[in-house]
Amino acid sequence: VPQWDGNDDLLARWMDKVNSLSYHSEDIHRELGKIVPRRFTGLAETWYWSIPPAHRVAMEQSWTTLKLAMHNYWMNSQWLERQKLRVNLARFRESAHARELPSAYVVRKLDLLRIVYDWSDTETIRQIMSEAPSSWSPILQPQFCNTIVEFQNAVKYHEENLVHASN
Repeated sequence: VPQWDGNDDLLARWMDKVNSLSYHSEDIHRELGKIVPRRFTGLAETWYWSIPPAHRVAMEQSWTTLKLAMHNYWMNSQWLERQKLRVNLARFRESAHARELPSAYVVRKLDLLRIVYDWSDTETIRQIMSEAPSSWSPILQPQFCNTIVEFQNAVKYHEENLVHASN
């Protein structure tokens, strides 16, 4: 079970990892409610142990009950607004990612988009391309990418050309 330190910018990815564990069996799903809190560190650990014992027992019934408590506390409307802002401001090689490769940008943008929006693959590809350098489009020809996987593969295949076209 992965650790989580209370960094809410990493919460969605962390929850995806725990969700994937929970799908293995009903027993695992149930036991994660008890195991996951022991993997909290930092702010997450402080939050968890601040909860009265009777409430913690109820939260620990399963991954579903723990996840609901986490959603109510951490993933509130303010959190969602911050995530929307992050996705809308994310650009290729922005100052915090100055040496970013095109494939890393696509993965970063995909992660952010999935948190906030429930779009089709083609809508997601269109959004990523609308904020990528215009020089990428003739190289990638995104109109021929029908899935996210095809798009990611095309970006990785053409990565060197995309880097040169972006300079």
